[in-house]
Amino acid sequence: TKTDGTLWGWGDNGNGDLGLNNKTTYSSPTQVPGTTWDRVWPAQSGSTRASKTDGTLWAWGSGSVGGWGPGKYSSPIQIGSDTNWRQQHIVGGFKSI
Repeated sequence: TKTDGTLWGWGDNGNGDLGLNNKTTYSSPTQVPGTTWDRVWPAQSGSTRASKTDGTLWAWGSGSVGGWGPGKYSSPIQIGSDTNWRQQHIVGGFKSI
């Protein structure tokens, strides 16, 4: 993420794991839709997760790691409605605290 809250991605996007609503490979940084991104946990097996400054959790890509919920989406989808997400050091992901 940049200091202005924007999120940028590039590279292989075969699972939609860049969050750009397509599966096109990008050779230069391209902005992920939305603003107020706070943290991002890069793709693992085609899944990307990120939180926003309001504490909401978002995910996109293949959804193959930890079965995070919505399945295959190539653009950010909000996970649940909690606003107190943070990364836990456990296999498969995240926990609302």
